[in-house]
Amino acid sequence: MTEAGVHPPRRRGLAIVLVISIVLNVFLLAAIAGSAFSAREDKGPGARFEHAVAGMQLDQKQLTAFHDFLKTLRQHTRAIREVNQAQWALLSDPKTDNAKIAELLNKSVEMRMSNQDDIAAGLATFLATLTPEQRVNFIEAMRETGQNGQPQLIRWLFRK
Repeated sequence: MTEAGVHPPRRRGLAIVLVISIVLNVFLLAAIAGSAFSAREDKGPGARFEHAVAGMQLDQKQLTAFHDFLKTLRQHTRAIREVNQAQWALLSDPKTDNAKIAELLNKSVEMRMSNQDDIAAGLATFLATLTPEQRVNFIEAMRETGQNGQPQLIRWLFRK
């Protein structure tokens, strides 16, 4: 026994447990930081579509159709984001009357449906330019399973 009343082997065991605990905490913090960083890197559906065609060798006609589709997608996404921001601003104002809130929410629903139709048409136009093999490769790349086990492409297209 030492002066402190703790055996030296016991100190060594406590030190080992402390080191293991610190290492595990560092790994946990790194995992949390990594997941937060990767969540920020997701730039929406456009980035997922770009990733899906990255390895494909598209000709000029296919590239043009793809870029037209992405342009439509980004324009509609931006418009929806602006409407959503206006809605939140309106909802946060205690003086806003219920009729104005209902009007803005209905406008948002109509806009989403119209946008969804335009985006689906753009995607269909792009898909029509692909060869059967390219189309299969594109769909396989987009079928990465998301939440609820549902393929991202299907979930994204039918989220009305």
